[in-house]
Amino acid sequence: LLHGWGSRREVFAAFAAALGAHFDVLALDLPAHGAAVDEAFPRDEATLLGWMRARIPVGAVLIGWSFGGALGLRFANAFPGHLAALVTTATSPCFLQCEDWAAGMDAASFAAFRAGLLADAGAQLGRFAALQAHQDLRQRELARELRALAAAPAGPGELLAALDTLARLDLRGGLAALELPVLH
Repeated sequence: LLHGWGSRREVFAAFAAALGAHFDVLALDLPAHGAAVDEAFPRDEATLLGWMRARIPVGAVLIGWSFGGALGLRFANAFPGHLAALVTTATSPCFLQCEDWAAGMDAASFAAFRAGLLADAGAQLGRFAALQAHQDLRQRELARELRALAAAPAGPGELLAALDTLARLDLRGGLAALELPVLH
């Protein structure tokens, strides 16, 4: 299990417990997130993919949420045959809008989000939790739960490096080219 940006593995606690009744479950904390808060987030893709390869067992079914799903897509492309299957949830294969991809976040919103992270990481993580919970039937409760599961106290520079990695990923072609079972 691989969590999203600004979160930590505990976001999967109930899901991991349910899966654990039937499967061996490993929930990872990305560098600069959760229990790995003291780890620097890799600034280059090769190091990040190596970090993942060292921790994700061969033959695993990787389940990734948002950024975790995007990293799973990139990992599956980089290491064909390593994963048995890939499941992504709330994952965009291209995070930012571009000429041929209107579904991503627009540049102005991303710049404002990034500036907010630099100005006050804790407050920005709180706003991000509220945004994720928006229009959920349990909006306030869910936002409170997500705030409690935020990656803080990771430094804004490390979370910024992870955010910038997410912004650079364009996995649309890679998603179509995967040759393993994928639920996206």
